[in-house]
Amino acid sequence: MERFRVLLALLLLWAPLVCGACGYRFAGQGELPSGIQRLYIPLLDNRSGITGIETIFTNDLVYEFTRASRASARLVKDESTADARLTGSIGPIAVKTITHRGHQVALERRVTVTLSAAIASPDGTVLWSVDKLTDNEAYPVSEDKLATEHNRRAAIIEISRRMAETVYDGFTTNF
Repeated sequence: MERFRVLLALLLLWAPLVCGACGYRFAGQGELPSGIQRLYIPLLDNRSGITGIETIFTNDLVYEFTRASRASARLVKDESTADARLTGSIGPIAVKTITHRGHQVALERRVTVTLSAAIASPDGTVLWSVDKLTDNEAYPVSEDKLATEHNRRAAIIEISRRMAETVYDGFTTNF
């Protein structure tokens, strides 16, 4: 039993050294490109037809870029002081019934959101971009239309969180 504890202790001490030595890191833990110290993120363009989701998506992007110890840049409110600008557009958004009872009663739907985003330097040079990034989420359909709308909005909020992570991870792991 004592020998097992010693081997376990050695393994626990050895594993971080080996993983650290090979350059292993979690996605999104990379640095922003050199020279970017201040990032400006304006409100995204909403081409979806769903009022207000541009605020949700923009706030999730801001959150990803400001989470503690994630980004080497800080966000600024004045574009003229920024080293780079993140712009993007949301849309189209598609909703499709995926489960139904009979021909007329929908039980579950899937909402699919498309997002395009780019980060550019002040001179307009695109540093990173993603075009037509898509994600989807299923949500239950209720007899109550307000409940169904609430469920759809909750699904869109979840998609927004995942897409913000994807944009941040894609931008930081490319460098």
